Amino acid sequence: MKYGWILGAVLLAGLVLVPRYLESCGVFPMELRFTAYHSIQPEDYARGHLGVLRPHFERRYLLQAYRTLSGLPPIPAEANPASPMPPDWRRDQPWIEARKLVAGAPAADRIDGDKKVPGDDFQVYYNCLGDAFANAAATLRKRVAQWGANSPQTAEWLRGQDQVFQNCSTGPVIPKPIPSGDKLLAADRDYQIAAAEFYAEQYDQARRDFDKIASNTSSPWHDTARYVAARACIRQGTIGKVPDKLGEAAERLGAIVKDPAAASWHAAAEELLGFVRARTEPQQQLVRLGEQLMQPAPREKLERVLTDYTDIWDHLTPADAYPRNSDVAQWIGVFQSDLPAMEVWRAKRTMPWLIAALAKSRSGDPAAHELIPAAHAVKPDSPAYDSIMYYGILTQIHAGELDAARAWIDGALAAKPALSTANLLRSERLRLARSWDEFLRFAPRWPAGEGSEDGYEGPVEDATAKRKPYALDLDSASPLNRTVPLSLMADAAQNSLLPPNLQADVAQAAWVRAVLLDDGNASRTLAERLEKLEPELAAEMRAYLAEKDAAGAHFAAVFL
Repeated sequence: MKYGWILGAVLLAGLVLVPRYLESCGVFPMELRFTAYHSIQPEDYARGHLGVLRPHFERRYLLQAYRTLSGLPPIPAEANPASPMPPDWRRDQPWIEARKLVAGAPAADRIDGDKKVPGDDFQVYYNCLGDAFANAAATLRKRVAQWGANSPQTAEWLRGQDQVFQNCSTGPVIPKPIPSGDKLLAADRDYQIAAAEFYAEQYDQARRDFDKIASNTSSPWHDTARYVAARACIRQGTIGKVPDKLGEAAERLGAIVKDPAAASWHAAAEELLGFVRARTEPQQQLVRLGEQLMQPAPREKLERVLTDYTDIWDHLTPADAYPRNSDVAQWIGVFQSDLPAMEVWRAKRTMPWLIAALAKSRSGDPAAHELIPAAHAVKPDSPAYDSIMYYGILTQIHAGELDAARAWIDGALAAKPALSTANLLRSERLRLARSWDEFLRFAPRWPAGEGSEDGYEGPVEDATAKRKPYALDLDSASPLNRTVPLSLMADAAQNSLLPPNLQADVAQAAWVRAVLLDDGNASRTLAERLEKLEPELAAEMRAYLAEKDAAGAHFAAVFL
């Protein structure tokens, strides 16, 4: 009865008086990242520092690491990243603006560029891309300059192009041919007709009409039409679900790439050819992309290689169907699986394979006597150094050489590695702790980033860094919460081996535990410590300490 009254009073008081929030459940780690989970830190990678590579990294980062480990320079970061698109930006905006140049043009506020996938009421695809609207806008400006904004040719050209774009989301609406008169307008109309057929999903007719334009060297569109005819094959193979057309698209694009006269279209054709090959021969395309990754190339092209490579791999069926005749593919496949790596390392003796072999070493591994000396032989200036050092230490632990592993970790930490690497090393050193002092010494970690459950990872915010210069990870927080006795918690709260902000965290949790255990002496000692360490709780702690009556002090503590 007495305890029910106290609880009711506490709940009632809590509704009226809201005391300062006090975490009373334990020493919990914050939403901090002590080491990169998904990726290499971009600022480290730009300097050629890979840190410790982990099997669960996203493949695009393992691809970049393989390139660097093979002696090539890092893929440079974008010098001036493009500003994000404003919230009101639309693909059709350039065209909507250009139409205003034509006198008497009918009003148009928006064009929907997306169309339902045939046979599916819920899926849509990008039918009219941004380039289509931009190119139409550029052509209209040229025609206005040639014919004038008020000319009948310009009005007719605009009418035809408006009909083309009606097919972006609905249709079919096909413009009528120009029977006679202006030859440029007639050539433009032929192209508009083929484009309208393309967007209306009349792919056979569109391809035939584009081919006809491509054969007419007097048409200003004959080079473009050759390329778009190949695109019509791709659309028919994907949207139209006629897979054989992808093979025809590959032949057409390959012919463009080999034609010196079509040099201006080579880059676009090569990119589109990669798209086709990713669907028709994904394993072979991974081999090609792996070769391109290892060649000097502009940043934009290498970024495209990374994107295409990861997209193709993500769609491989089964998931382990990666090509075995590509070293980078084999390395990633082995590193991210349970497959052994030792024999490949013995054969190749390269840094990526040494990392993989070390990472897969387990207790009782007879190859440890080969791997550990090889790991020690790697120089600190190698981009592989952090990975090989870390996995070498794990191999030494698995081999039972604990004192040697401790010495290796202590020496590595003394060299002040990057935060992410240092935290991994401190975690292993904590596992090897031989005393309470060693536990406290290696428990603190430096936040290397912040993250969220949705996968976001980013740098530590300034406010967080100021509030939490050090933090605890689960390997130290869990023992403190579950197994460390109150007497050691009280010691940690005033032990200089812990930074002051962590002493405060431990003191807070220990004080709550002392209250729950009704240990008055420990409660008062910890309250005095909290008063000094935690300014936000100082007033409450002084009020608690001022209570002379034991029951009053206990009630104040429960309420707080």
